[in-house]
Amino acid sequence: KNHLKMHIMKICLTGHCEGTNFFSVKAVCTDERRVQPHMLFELIKDHLFLSTYILINLIVFFLYGIDKWKAIHHKWRIPEAHLILAGVFGIFGAILGMLLFRHKIRKPKFYIGLPAIFILELMCVILYMKYL
Repeated sequence: KNHLKMHIMKICLTGHCEGTNFFSVKAVCTDERRVQPHMLFELIKDHLFLSTYILINLIVFFLYGIDKWKAIHHKWRIPEAHLILAGVFGIFGAILGMLLFRHKIRKPKFYIGLPAIFILELMCVILYMKYL
């Protein structure tokens, strides 16, 4: 029964009930019940992993930008090993930061290493989804 409530809430929040829209959190669904606040917490909890992953990628992106700024201003630099390790956790932020800031684009450990990390992570996700 709780699973049915969550399903109804997700339908209401995405606007697939009659007379609702995406922004209508208190939308009335087919069973004439309103979305309860505790159900909203469950929805946020469902997207916690995605939100955390996006945040990590933003941090890694800015880490590459900070290191580029430090390189231009002859300041203390972030070690390459730390940048690569950050790339393991936030590969999209690392690749985007490398390309947009034009930072570390001539170093093989970055222009070969980061795409290799991306391919390995992609293969892991595919295998995980296949054998889940």
